Order: sequence, then structure tokens, then C-alpha cells
Amino acid sequence: MAIDRRNFLRATLAVAGATFTVAACGGDDPDNTDAGADGGDAGLDGGGDGGPDGSDSGGPDADTGGEEVLLDGAALFTLSVASGDPRPSSVVLWTRIELADGATDAVVALQVAADEAFTQRVELSGGPELSVTAESRFDGCVKVRLDGLDAASTYYYRFVYRDDSGAYASRVGRTRTAPDATADVPVRFAFVSCQDINGRYYNPYKRLVEEELDFVVHLGDYVYETTGDPSFQTTSPGRLVEFTDLEGAIELEEDGEVFYAASSLSNYRELYRIYRGDVWLQRVHERYPMIVIWDDHEFADDCHGDVTTMTAGREDEANPGRRARANQAWFEYMPVDWADPAFEYDASTSAPDGLTIYRDLRFGANVHLVMTDLRLFRADHPVPEDAFPGRVVVEEGALAAQEGTLPEWAEAYIDVDTYAEGAYAEALAAGAAVVGYDESHATGLVAVRYVNRVVEALTASGDTRWTGISDLSELPRGLAFVTLGKASPYSSIGSRYLAVRDPYHAYARARYAASGGASEDMLGATQEAWFLETMRGSDATWKVWGNEFCLVSRVVDTRGFAVPPDFQQAFLLSVEDWDGCPNKRDELLGALSEVEGVVAVTGDIHAFFAGTPWAAGDSSKRIVELVGSSISSATYQRLLVNTAASDPALRDAGAAALALLVNDLLVDPEKASNPHLGYASINQNGFVVVDASADALEATYFATDPANAREDLPAAGIDAEFEQVRFRVPAGSADLYREIDGTFRRWDSDTLAWV
Repeated sequence: MAIDRRNFLRATLAVAGATFTVAACGGDDPDNTDAGADGGDAGLDGGGDGGPDGSDSGGPDADTGGEEVLLDGAALFTLSVASGDPRPSSVVLWTRIELADGATDAVVALQVAADEAFTQRVELSGGPELSVTAESRFDGCVKVRLDGLDAASTYYYRFVYRDDSGAYASRVGRTRTAPDATADVPVRFAFVSCQDINGRYYNPYKRLVEEELDFVVHLGDYVYETTGDPSFQTTSPGRLVEFTDLEGAIELEEDGEVFYAASSLSNYRELYRIYRGDVWLQRVHERYPMIVIWDDHEFADDCHGDVTTMTAGREDEANPGRRARANQAWFEYMPVDWADPAFEYDASTSAPDGLTIYRDLRFGANVHLVMTDLRLFRADHPVPEDAFPGRVVVEEGALAAQEGTLPEWAEAYIDVDTYAEGAYAEALAAGAAVVGYDESHATGLVAVRYVNRVVEALTASGDTRWTGISDLSELPRGLAFVTLGKASPYSSIGSRYLAVRDPYHAYARARYAASGGASEDMLGATQEAWFLETMRGSDATWKVWGNEFCLVSRVVDTRGFAVPPDFQQAFLLSVEDWDGCPNKRDELLGALSEVEGVVAVTGDIHAFFAGTPWAAGDSSKRIVELVGSSISSATYQRLLVNTAASDPALRDAGAAALALLVNDLLVDPEKASNPHLGYASINQNGFVVVDASADALEATYFATDPANAREDLPAAGIDAEFEQVRFRVPAGSADLYREIDGTFRRWDSDTLAWV
């Protein structure tokens, strides 16, 4: 039949026939009913000593019944193959072809079979293969939605390119369709996130491919937009990102070191080509269908909508063009099944419109996977990065009314325009250049503590015209940005990270009420309504929420440590995530707690956590959350140490040393700062495997030493590099159990112990 050379991303749809076309050597099990999740003896692990080069994988040179000899197509299909979004009757198949010197579009053929030797071929739209066009305007990528398949079945696929010199085949991929929604069968999957390639190796993937899984969930940070940001990245030969289009990239500098951030479409595409070029990431894609969402680094660090945070508020960083280019590359390279098979991304559409990645997939009677997008629709961070630290944001009367009484931490403030006949307005104007803030802030209500800091800085610079304000007895007290821990303008500290808990919660409550909830909108109204409706309407045993970042709060109480008084606080380690939106989180957790069987699987944080986040101090309104660490990216502990070392105020306070104690402080029973948090491991890399059945959901954390990320470890014996920790959630319960000495023990938030 004639196949139109149509847009591969808009309408390439193959319908599998009801029967298989069997090659000459044949096979007597055409429906492959016992292929199973493990694919039998599929051999996609390379077979024997074949290793990741696929020499034993049944790819190039595979027999096609004597009709055609397939040559090694590794030089053309350099990124191998991938599949994604498996449903009971469909799956998306992907590849990219690299053609030489000026070649543009290329016709490739897709072949699908029920066995790895391709003796049991699947008819595609009435023929033995499907011709599709890889177009240069989509960077040579091909995506096919293969429909009409049998549920809970394993299939093998490859792409073939033909020219006058022969037929060249990609490696063989294996994929698996989902079971029917009524099938009471166990489901096994892994979830992963955060795979920085700069100076780092994907050793966890070497261990993951040993597992027999139905699919893999990727929770974001599939690529990182920077070429070697010294604040959290390193580089080494063969493990670095270098852009061909430097003029299209953004040049940045940190401590005298120049690096680049992706901005052009060429930059973003190059990221995917470099990352997907890793042989072990290819192995994962070849072996399992993947269900993927993005986090921030697919566009830019700590982004919201089309806004980035590179200059911490010094400039307006809204960049719809850059966001669209990032989305375009993601759209091309990810095997995602869109609700409308005819969907094509329009890069001229401004964010958040144009690309909807939140979706749900059903796996039998027991697993309903609901994937959300917490980046494209979310509001700005509640505390602006460029906030003037001294600015009073909740005055005394409003604060007392909201909290029921004036809190002890309330901050004395003055109206600098009238206090002492405006002398301190002059001081703030003079201090702008010395401290580094906009002189326009030298007006209105300002915290005395910050006024005194500015006076100290002026005095140190030789300007002794002012003295600090010492008599606070008659002054009003309220809440200023400095009360939240924001010591400096244009800083992430006290804005996105390390905020003082109690005043931050008071500030968040005030903003939430004043904005009608808009200040903490993470999902957007349409997505939130869809999310709750989907969760409430599901009859699956487990409603698994694919959630980008932590629901469990992470409080570190430094009171009693030998640090300056300003740093003896209960700190929220991050307010860039759900800890920054506590009121919306309470609202969602309250609603989700009424739905039986909700478990959140979470990435982003580069740490392993397990807990039962609950709403508004009511532990009965809880769900279970399982948090997996990064595949390769710097661990949470390393990021905390780096942050403390790079910020002068934190460094002087000895925060770098405290950062090494964070893991113990998070689960310290004496501090009892995080009663919902049963387990924390913030200095390991790895992944999580989930087994879900009608009786229970079990999770195994595979964790390895972060030093391993710097080395390309041999695959043989890789299991010895990982320790395993197991958790269990019984069906019908929101209790979390951990296996200790062979027995599962329940997390008791009252005694802060596994009992």
C-alpha cells in the first residue's frame, strides 16, 4: 500500500493486524501469549558477554527469512531506539537517523515482531512494515504510534534504512503493552530522575537493566541545560556537553569560570543527542517503554512557566522563545503519546499553552499512573529573588489578626520616611551602592534589623554619619523578608532555599488569602481539576501520582548549635518545591487523603525519602510518598554543602559543616521536626523499583555511593555497589512500613520510630 510522506509527529500511526506475518523459518506460537513481562529469552541485555554494544541483541544482520540481509546501522541510528506511553492496545516507538553531508529527509521502515528473531512479524497497516519519513526539520527524529496490539504483550521492533548500498537496521528494541484495566495482575516498574551527564556516569542504569520491569517512569531532569555550572556540575573527557552553536547559547560566569546555558533550538537538540548517546541510557530505552515528564532543567533551573532564575531577579527573565525551543526539542525526542494522535507542537504558541504533558495511563486493575506538570503552569516563587530584605510585607495589626496573637519572632520596623526625621531613609539611600540593592527601596516600612545591617556596612566603609537603632520598645513589629531568612537581595537564600519555617508559613498564609490561592498555584486550574477528577474517579487499587518534587516537608532545626543567633532557627531547606506552597499542598493532601490507595512517586531532590505527608497538622489526612534519588546528579547533601560554601553569610555562619549533619537532623527524634518523614538518605544516587498488586505496593530503593558517579564502573558485579532498602504499603491503608531485619515495621509518627 502507498504510505504518504506525512509529518512524522503529526499523523504517523501504524495499525497492527490481527495476525502475524510469519517468515519462512516460521514459528508455531503466533500470539506469543507467554512472552511475559520479561520477554522470555529476549537477550536485549546483550546476551552473554555481548555487552551494551548489542552484538548479541538480534539487531543488525538479523535474518528476515532469507529475503534481505540487514547491515549494521549503528552509524545511522546513533541514538538507538526507544518506546513510550504503553497502553493496552498501543505504544509509541521512536528513533532518529543521522544522515551524512547535507542529506535532508529520509524514508525509514518500521518492522515489528512478537519475537526477537523477527520470525513472527506483525502486519502494520496491512503490510510487513511501515514506511515513515524522518524529516530534517524535526532533527531526523521519527515517532510512530503503534495501535491495534494485544494487551500485556511483549513486542520487538527495529527501523531499517535502505539505499543503493544495502539495508541498514537499528538495534532491536523491546516494548510491552499495558494489561487491560480489568486484569488483576501485578505491575512492576522503576522510577528515576536527574541524570546529569557532565562529569558523571550512569552506573545505576547498569543495575536497573538487570530488573524485569513493565515500564520505567522518568520524573524529569532528563537533560541539564548547562555545560558545566561550577555550582553543581563538573566535567571530564567524554562526559561533558559542548555546544556547536555557541552564538545561540547563553554565556555565563561563576567564580571566573565561563560556561554556557542552552537557548537556541540547536542547543536543546544537542543536549538530547549527547545525553541519549550514552550507551546505558540507550539500553534502558531499548529494554523498557518509558513514561516521561519534565522538571526544570529541560528548560532552565528552578523555572516557572517561561521564566528562568539565572540572574536571581536582576533582570526580567521571561523568555517565551527559549521556552518554546526547549519544548520543541523535548517534543521531538520523547516517545510521548498525545491525546490527539494528530497533535503537532506549534512553537509559536506561548507558554503554558501549546504543549500539555500531563496525562494518565492505566495498568490493569491495580495501577493507575497519573503524571503531572509542576513547571509550565506554576506561579512564581512566593518570595521574589530580588526582594529587598528589609521590606515589611505583613504589618503588626494584620499579623496579629492572622496568627491570633503577635508571634515572638515578629520584627521591629520603622517608617524610614518619618522616623528620626527621615535620617534612615538617607542611610538606606547611601547604603544601596555599598550593600548592593536598588536605591528606590530607601523608603516606606523597613525592618530595624536590616536598617542596622546597612548602617554597619556604611560604618565599615568609612561612612560614620549614622548609628544603629537600639531602642525597639515602642516600635511596631511585623514580618519582613529578612524575617524569612533573606539576608541579601538578588539571592536564592530566603527566597528559593533555606527559609525560616514559622515566619515563612505566616507570610505564605497572608499571600494565599490575599491572592485567593493564586500565590501557590502549582498545577493551574485546568490541570488541578483534571488531576483531582482523575484520582477520585479511578477504581484502581493504587493511584500513583508521578510528582516532580517533594511533598514531604524537610525542616532542619539548628537551635542549640554554635551558630550566630540569626541562624538558630527551624529552617525549611527548600521553598522552591511543595514546601514553598504549604497551603496549596494542604488543600491537595486533604482531598487526596479521601481517595484510597494514593501513593506519590517523586524525583528532583537528589535524595531518598519515604514518608506520609499530611495536611494542616492532621495526620489522618495523609498519603504515602516515595522519593527516589538522582541517577547521576550531585546528591542533595553535596548541593547543600555547595550552597553553604558559596553564600558569604552562610559560610561565615558555619553552615557548610551543618550541611553534613542534615540527614541526621531531618530524622532526629529529639527535634521531631519532621514527624511525617520516616526515612532519609541524602548522600546516595540510585533508583526505585515498585511492585504493585491487589494486596500491597512495595518499593525497593537501590542506592549507591555518590563517588561512583565519577567512575565508569564495570557492569559485571555492579550489584555489589548497591544497597537495598524496602518499603511496603498495604492495600486500603495509608501506613508506611519498612523492612528491618526481615520484618516489615510501621512508621509511627507519634513515637518517631518503626514499630
